[in-house]
Amino acid sequence: MKSYSGKRKIKCKMKKKIIVFFNCVILLQSCNSQKNDLGTFNLPLNKSILIKNEIDLNKRPFIYDPNLIAYEFSSSKMLIYNNNDLSNSINNDVSETYCGKNYINLLVNEKVKKIEGYQLHTYTKEESQKLFNSLKKKLGLPNYDDLDKIDRHIVWENENEIYIFNIGYNSIIQNTKTDEANLAVLITQLDKLIMHLNSTTFYESYLKERKKQNKNLKNYSYFVFAQEQNNKGNNYYLKGIKGIK
Repeated sequence: MKSYSGKRKIKCKMKKKIIVFFNCVILLQSCNSQKNDLGTFNLPLNKSILIKNEIDLNKRPFIYDPNLIAYEFSSSKMLIYNNNDLSNSINNDVSETYCGKNYINLLVNEKVKKIEGYQLHTYTKEESQKLFNSLKKKLGLPNYDDLDKIDRHIVWENENEIYIFNIGYNSIIQNTKTDEANLAVLITQLDKLIMHLNSTTFYESYLKERKKQNKNLKNYSYFVFAQEQNNKGNNYYLKGIKGIK
């Protein structure tokens, strides 16, 4: 009986070890396949949270600010935004030199190892609309919206972050008509980059005037700025409030 009892104990221990092993494997697979929803993070963000291994990553100085390093991703693991999978491409043949594949650039300040912004670009119509709708739902009424029917520019801003969104309704990618969108989200301290990315809109003029008057978003909105300029005869600034009335 002692021998039989001993064998049972050994078998039980082995079963427990096997169960623990498989639980660890499942947990590891879950961690490796975990998708990061960038829409749930606030900036700045520790680089190590989203960038684990740099060996196979496409990275380069960001075209609009060489002080930031852009880490590019196009996999579905990184293209989740506000519970929307934005991974897709105009041409399914990824071997093409240019297939219009949606991507995201994480913008890293390597000196402090922080992600201080990101650029999310969608070439596909469905994903561009998903992105736009998710931003409206998350952020509400924008600070600036020119309501342009061809090339629309929208800005949401708070004390810590600015969202600069552009959607082109008549883009042609790989001979396919589509809605192409670009979203840049940055910490507000990156004022030079923010100015540059708003250079095609009247929001740049507003930011310069706000800085000149030493005011902030709470006491000097774009709406107030546009009304002031309109009173001076510069009614073209009213374009930026078409979508926020």
